[in-house]
Amino acid sequence: MSYCLNPHCQHPEQPEMSEVEHRTCHSCGSSLVLKNRYRILKRLTPKASQRTFLAVDEDKPSTPFCAIKQFNLPDSHSSVTATPPSHSTYLRLESLAEHPQIPQMWAYFREGDYQYSVQEWIEGENVADEIGANGVFSESELREFLQQVLPILDYIHSRQIIHRDIKPENFVRSGDRIYLVDFNNAQFATGTTNLYAGNHPIGSAEYAAPEQVKGACSPRSDIYSLGVTCLHLLTGLSPFDLFNPKTDTWVWQAYLKQPVSKRTAAILEGMVAKSPKQRYRHASEVAKDLNRNPVASAIAFHNVPTPQQLTPKTTAGAIAKLRFASLGTLVAASGVAVGMFVSHLANRPTVEPVGLQAPSMHPLPSPKVEPPQFQTQAAQPTSPVSSMLDTLGTIWSMDRSQNGNLLALGTDEGTVEVWNSKTNQRVTQWQAGEGAIWAIAVSPDGSKVVSATQDNRVKIWDTATGQLLHNLKGHHASVYTLAISPSGQYLVSAGQDNVIHLWHLRTGIHLNTLKGHRDDVQSLAFSPWGNLLASGSSDGTVKLWNIPTGNLQQTLIGHTSDVWSVAMSPDGKTLASGSWDRTIKLWDVQTGESIETFSQHDRKLKSLAFSPDGHTLASSDFSGTIHLSPVDNQGITGTLKSNSDLAGILFADGGRTLLSGKQDRVMEWNLFAHLYQ
Repeated sequence: MSYCLNPHCQHPEQPEMSEVEHRTCHSCGSSLVLKNRYRILKRLTPKASQRTFLAVDEDKPSTPFCAIKQFNLPDSHSSVTATPPSHSTYLRLESLAEHPQIPQMWAYFREGDYQYSVQEWIEGENVADEIGANGVFSESELREFLQQVLPILDYIHSRQIIHRDIKPENFVRSGDRIYLVDFNNAQFATGTTNLYAGNHPIGSAEYAAPEQVKGACSPRSDIYSLGVTCLHLLTGLSPFDLFNPKTDTWVWQAYLKQPVSKRTAAILEGMVAKSPKQRYRHASEVAKDLNRNPVASAIAFHNVPTPQQLTPKTTAGAIAKLRFASLGTLVAASGVAVGMFVSHLANRPTVEPVGLQAPSMHPLPSPKVEPPQFQTQAAQPTSPVSSMLDTLGTIWSMDRSQNGNLLALGTDEGTVEVWNSKTNQRVTQWQAGEGAIWAIAVSPDGSKVVSATQDNRVKIWDTATGQLLHNLKGHHASVYTLAISPSGQYLVSAGQDNVIHLWHLRTGIHLNTLKGHRDDVQSLAFSPWGNLLASGSSDGTVKLWNIPTGNLQQTLIGHTSDVWSVAMSPDGKTLASGSWDRTIKLWDVQTGESIETFSQHDRKLKSLAFSPDGHTLASSDFSGTIHLSPVDNQGITGTLKSNSDLAGILFADGGRTLLSGKQDRVMEWNLFAHLYQ
């Protein structure tokens, strides 16, 4: 199929023709191949004044799709579309290709009576069509949208470029990224006021700022248009219907299909203020307000009454507010509800189903990773235990980079905090969701943080900026656990839907689905070389998966209750599993045989961690007790009490110290000082 570019052609859509015939319009005789390389496939814009086309670049071996816009020439009297950007603007637009969420500017040129621009084509669905198909955005979806697009605006404004046509149609979701497209109306900001004054209005009237309609604009105009876009995404209505000209006020809140918080409403009002002086100056200011005071968590622990405050009338309401799928009992501790795990008290199947076959998977390239090297450091006795840092909420998950410099924490209010564990200083923080961060993982080099919440989403973040890189969709229930391969190539996630998803960490591409568990998957651990994955489940089993092939390699049976934690030894030869049957089992990874069983815990097991030298295994239970167990005759023995039933554990300082979560802080245990002083 081809399409004729001639605006006066009566029959621009071309019938199927031969290779030779398809180069000339059958109706008007115009060429169908622009600049002898771009074949026009179809028109994308319905308005007569805006002519944008989908084309294919036949000059490149891969014949990629591209978007081509047709402009008037400065001396033309045609009413095809707006005057094209200047050469200097095109140069500036070309530089924007450095941003991963802005399409590349490929070319601009004159041919015949028109000028054309050629841009990279982003395959996906714009958010206007998205709400048409799926309905309006919820508040959490809107905040996620803003988390992605505000950094784009901040980026282009920092380069003195004003988009001038921000609207739902120009935000395209491709995979887990949202792209800002169509920079053909963009213009430089000039002077110290960052204001551009033109001789005609630019942009779509519904979304254009008042000053833009009068022919002037600034970065605040883009912020206004983005705010109006948000109002449309929340209501599904035209902005013209959301503004009352009699009172000169926005009335969008009267048309909401789902309520939004007062804080989010205030941010939006600050974006769409009529006077530019009353608006946000920079997109970064909007982002700062969005992250500074997050929407109250759906798991509002700080608002849950104590047992003494609960009456028969209020109890049901308090429990209902927790809104956890599969969290059945409310547990109160020090006036704080921590009933996250209690639905798993029911008995679990403990035997492997007869005839279970390893699932058929698509093979993956085997990662080439050198075995990790560890060095034992001499112990220098210091204080046996100290508080490293104070967080902004109760700690629900924690992980650290391979070199130990960065520590990432997930809180009950959906906040991710990144700390420098050497200086005990908070490096950055951002809002990753509206509920508790159930699992968190840091890439080996510390450049990425992955979070999982009860909303079924797994999100990959840039550690330095807090920018959302990928929003991974695939789970159909809450995600409980994450793991990143030692090479930083693969990410795995699992939870309440019983399956394990394998992702490519850098691109967010889904690679495989591992199926075999009959109940929630509670824990994951890679081997040191990343070719083997261990998973522990509420079905009482531990499974070993071959990552390159995706095949189930072994099923380890021995626990009589839920397996909540697994850990792989640094040499990859031993696997540890911790269960709600209050035992820890060591397994030979090669044979699958049980080597040893530890039974020193009085409560259900929560976390496990091998020391870097592999000689000692640390384990924590739901009473907050931490046991140190020797794996061989070089290991150490001891008991630590953190007084927290949500303690996660991590070794640090080459095994000299152990980190554990305790309410709103991380405790640092000096193992040698504690055990021997």
